[in-house]
Amino acid sequence: MSSIFQADIIEDYKQLYESEEGYDVKIYIGEDENDLDELHAHSVVLRSRSPYFRRAFSDEWMKKQDGYFIFKKPNFSVSVFKVILKFIYCGTANISNIEGTEIVKILNAADELGLIKFIEFIQEFLIMNKIKILHQDPTIICPIAHQGPENLTKIYLETICHNPEILFESDKFFSIEEDVIILILKSDELAMDEIKIWNCLIKWGIEQTPKLKNDPKKLTDQDFITLEKRLHNCIPLIRFRQISTENFYLKVWPFKKIISEEFINDTLNGYLVPNSTPFYNVLPPRISPLASILIGKNHAIIFSNWIDKRSSYYNDYRKLPYKFELIFRSSQDGPSPINFHKKCDNQGPNIVVAS
Repeated sequence: MSSIFQADIIEDYKQLYESEEGYDVKIYIGEDENDLDELHAHSVVLRSRSPYFRRAFSDEWMKKQDGYFIFKKPNFSVSVFKVILKFIYCGTANISNIEGTEIVKILNAADELGLIKFIEFIQEFLIMNKIKILHQDPTIICPIAHQGPENLTKIYLETICHNPEILFESDKFFSIEEDVIILILKSDELAMDEIKIWNCLIKWGIEQTPKLKNDPKKLTDQDFITLEKRLHNCIPLIRFRQISTENFYLKVWPFKKIISEEFINDTLNGYLVPNSTPFYNVLPPRISPLASILIGKNHAIIFSNWIDKRSSYYNDYRKLPYKFELIFRSSQDGPSPINFHKKCDNQGPNIVVAS
């Protein structure tokens, strides 16, 4: 006869975590030596649950001071480390009510401490809730791009590129850092009219230099020089040939002083000789990706083959004879039949995808 009392063990560890009874570890949080927060823990628990602490306690230099092991973690916040400690002791974590940027900090802390299961849990949460998290604070893309794992960065960048309004129509767009702007502009799948991208980029550049005015007619030559320096790394990523001649004249030409002469001539050449090969702005046209969160380019290829009753005739999304456009999303438009018919009736052939 055997019994399993896992719940009892977890409860005992929870009580130990909450009471701090018999603690032998002091953890100091913060950068200011005169204003440190002190947390307590038990070395046997830390050692058994974290490879980081296991290595630390095995080092000969780790000696007790006045009966306590001392750790200093200036790069952690108290709120982050409390979540980490609760996971170490209890194996539980409720991060659903924590802001996205704070969750990324918890993820980085878990990575430093080698908490593999916790890392996987947090990454899954961030991926499953990416739309909601980005709507709450699109600037989360910055810490993810700077410190997050590669797969998470890729997923969040793709989500923004497929749903650019989340970022570009947000008041927080102007606080996005240049290197992240560049990552987004480099994407061939940024689902946004090129002229809108240009307009947003100009506004972003002007916001970075408060003294500049929004009206190009009121900018001095020195203002244009300042703006060009601010946008120097971003302007080459604009696909000028995807901008109509009218929009180029009305929206781009007033800022011609910040664009290189080569790019200007290359674009004008593209307007006059449509099939000409660009010499400077050689980036390919952006692909208009599906704005759906359920299907991607490969699904569009499959649908096209089904429509034409072919098994594998089409294999390149760029060359599909059909354009797939999202006109209804239940999570966005509301899951009611009335909304569905209002959006989809009399729109031509429809494909409904449900999960």
